[in-house]
Amino acid sequence: MNYSPEHMYVWDPWCMVAPDGVHLYHLQQPRTPEFGERAQGLGHAFSSDLIHWETRSEAFRPEPNRSDDDLQPWTGCALWHDKRAWLFYTMRGSAVPESQAIGLAFSPDGNHFTRYEHNPVIVPDSRYFATYDIPVPGRRDCRDMHIVKAPDREGWYGYFATRCPAPDLAHTSAIAAAYSPDLMNWTQLPHPVFTSGRHACLEVPNVFQLGDKWFITCLTGAVYGSLGSFSDRNIYAGTIYAVADSPLGPFHEPEDNVVLGAMTGACPLAMRHLLFENEHYLIYTDREKENRSDAGAPTVGTLSTPKLLDRDGDDLIVRYSDRIEMLIKREVPVDYEYLRGPAMSEDWGQIWRREPVDANIENGAVTLNSRGAFTALPLGIQLENYIFEADISMKYAVSAGFLLRITSHFEGDFVRIDQSLPGIEYLGRIDMHPDFLERRQVRLQPNGVFRLKIIARKEHLEIYCNERLLSAFARYRGIGGGLGLFADRGSATFRNIRVRELE
Repeated sequence: MNYSPEHMYVWDPWCMVAPDGVHLYHLQQPRTPEFGERAQGLGHAFSSDLIHWETRSEAFRPEPNRSDDDLQPWTGCALWHDKRAWLFYTMRGSAVPESQAIGLAFSPDGNHFTRYEHNPVIVPDSRYFATYDIPVPGRRDCRDMHIVKAPDREGWYGYFATRCPAPDLAHTSAIAAAYSPDLMNWTQLPHPVFTSGRHACLEVPNVFQLGDKWFITCLTGAVYGSLGSFSDRNIYAGTIYAVADSPLGPFHEPEDNVVLGAMTGACPLAMRHLLFENEHYLIYTDREKENRSDAGAPTVGTLSTPKLLDRDGDDLIVRYSDRIEMLIKREVPVDYEYLRGPAMSEDWGQIWRREPVDANIENGAVTLNSRGAFTALPLGIQLENYIFEADISMKYAVSAGFLLRITSHFEGDFVRIDQSLPGIEYLGRIDMHPDFLERRQVRLQPNGVFRLKIIARKEHLEIYCNERLLSAFARYRGIGGGLGLFADRGSATFRNIRVRELE
């Protein structure tokens, strides 16, 4: 369902739309040490629908005869132009391992690339940007090239992560831009298009136009040295965005600068925009955790399923894409007779059982009531991979939502729309005690109707509210457990409850 080649993790991915379909290129890491040498090349896969991927042989490898290009190539981009594929990548070499540059390679069909003889095509201009000694001694940042067609003249704009001279680390991090009439000869602009002073590192830039606005997304987080990168203080790792009237900026961060992120660190990684069949899509790496455990350190993972990119004014929004419905295996019916009988007598999660659960079930709608605590209703459905959704209306309830991963009477996770945050929260519980938390603040209409949707693909979970993706992360405990409904300190009604199993 999520793609990765056999024995490999997917690291940073990017796509090229070509006449034959979509080519995926990605960095990779071995899942076991014996495949380490293979991981030095760029992974390559092909799809006609962004869901089903065919693994192809590696597209590109280090050049052992060049000491500035003999290490694993890092992140770049690819585009189809003039009847061939152009691959831009981050050059790294053993001569100066921490010195990066932008290289170029060509392919007649997107399968195997040959280096441009005049590489590198971009080294930061020392008048404006990083050198090997300034601003970080022993390091020259110049990576993650991303290219868009210039809308205001013939040619192309390229964006790359680098640094500017400044006394403070957060003021050095920048996204620079360059112009080229032919994709081979580049002139760097003297000022960065995006820098803010609040991010110790900005990388994996992605620039695209939606309507009359231009957006840039960048990966950042606490691991790079900044605790104040995100407008939502519940998030410590993820992708932020900024907006401008021009592809050359300057880009400014909005009040809510979060695209997607996570508290635990296993957040979506290296987000990439692509225009496919006249729709703006987003792909990224769904991260995993080491030892397949919630206690494991975040690592890289697999390619996500596609999402849609949209805007509301200057707000950038990630939306549900129904392409994942190609993977639906079956509709799982909700047994309302079961809910009126055994389920109402279960009183899940309470030490002092009070039966039956205060619920009204009629005409396909379920209303749960609880004044001072929460009340819950298991559905009697257990799945690993699914889409679970319902329309939820709250009558003075503090929160309401779904139960996931029910494995015993006292163990299961809450996904709740919380009007007191306001926002959504995923609260894991084992033996009645919280053991996992993800939270995202978002504006909610008080006592409104909310379409809550969960997509679960084994450990990968996505939480949507009104078709907007608000949170995505890895959670391992209880995979394959039961599903249910709950209301907290008030009444909530669930309509149009739907469960579909995914392949």
